[in-house]
Amino acid sequence: MNRKYALVLTAVGASMLIGACTKTEIVTPPTPPPPPPMETVVVPPPPPPPPPPRDTVAERRARLQGLMAEALKPIYFDLDQSNIKPEGKDILTKVGSLLKEYPELFVTVEGNADERGSTEYNQALGDRRAASAKKWLESFGVKSTQLKSISYGKEKAANGQDESTWSKDRRDDLPGEIR
Repeated sequence: MNRKYALVLTAVGASMLIGACTKTEIVTPPTPPPPPPMETVVVPPPPPPPPPPRDTVAERRARLQGLMAEALKPIYFDLDQSNIKPEGKDILTKVGSLLKEYPELFVTVEGNADERGSTEYNQALGDRRAASAKKWLESFGVKSTQLKSISYGKEKAANGQDESTWSKDRRDDLPGEIR
């Protein structure tokens, strides 16, 4: 029995030895190649919107005449005064903005006075009133080439006999033109 026992032991030992010597190879899947580099796609900005249709000369002229009719209102003064009141500054601000935006517009500041007083005094007062408004517009940024002033004194007075009429004569008129 010794021999059988020895033979079994030898067989078991050999199979253990053979099992221990056999390498078990672990197979790992191959590493995939890296993805191709991302390309930077430059998307151009959208084209600018088309310009608005240009006015015809007649359309632009009509539009400017409408704007002038809205803005060119008389500026009224107190008796024997040439300083611009707050209401006058509001009007001149609108006029100044219009003149700055449209360089083809021109304004004449016409100084007026009521009928009381001498012709010479009213002429000088109308001149001071027109110069005051013109100076204000220039300080607002209006080009002096778009402005001129003139005094009518009491030439355009309504010749009324009451304060209501006289107060309407103490004014600067602002007629405009398109060149």
